[in-house]
Amino acid sequence: MHTNVAIRTLKAYAEKFLSAEKINVEISEFTINQPVGEVLRSIGFTEADAVLFSTYIWNAEYVSKLLPDVKKLLPQCILGAGGPEYGYSAEKYLGLISDLDFIMFGEGEKTVAELAEILCGGKNYSSVKGIYFRDADGKIKFSGEQQPIENLDELPFAYPEIQKGDFDP
Repeated sequence: MHTNVAIRTLKAYAEKFLSAEKINVEISEFTINQPVGEVLRSIGFTEADAVLFSTYIWNAEYVSKLLPDVKKLLPQCILGAGGPEYGYSAEKYLGLISDLDFIMFGEGEKTVAELAEILCGGKNYSSVKGIYFRDADGKIKFSGEQQPIENLDELPFAYPEIQKGDFDP
């Protein structure tokens, strides 16, 4: 197992632009070799308001099987996904998985930060750029492209624990 730099970058970016008292961004990493029940327990214990999955070709099937069970365990939880596998096949996965609320497309940093801000305010996430979602009639819609980050200096270091000396080498 290796660490996923994408989820760390999303977390660091969101925390940079959100106030800590408003939101708590946590990351968890699992492998497709772990029993689904073990992963479900870990997610369930978080009692999260929203859970986002980073999807790739090697974990797409696993995540697809996991999502309905997460929704059963945490029925009020908003479920989202992103990454190359779901992001580039958003309509397919939203059509297949009714428990999936939205899929992020493209760069996720701004999208995740805006989603967190919107969800903390109890507002509808459909106004956030860069997501596919179902409208009230169940039709799949795209909110429009999120503007890419042009100044890469805006991206915080993905492993801040290393800078603090608080990491497991």
